Amino acid sequence: MSKANSSPTHTPSDAGKRVIPPALLRAILLACRISGTRQGAPARCRRQICRKERRCRATLDKAGDLHCPGGLKAETTDEVFDMLLFLYLLGQKRPI
Repeated sequence: MSKANSSPTHTPSDAGKRVIPPALLRAILLACRISGTRQGAPARCRRQICRKERRCRATLDKAGDLHCPGGLKAETTDEVFDMLLFLYLLGQKRPI
């Protein structure tokens, strides 16, 4: 690989791996937890802390994969997408 094609954030060992900024990972996790809580995941969850606090405590592993023993519903993906799109549009400098 020539220096012209190299990237400081991607190395040959990163091939096939997702590179997601930490701030975006936190936003995704928060949106998933909010959506999961709204959809009743804490009541179905195997984690005692989720049931006790009555809120979703889903986690992301180092690869960025979501883990929720409460079983997030399919609608979670749509709702999370809508939340993140809202934040993106809110951050635009031009009017919507």
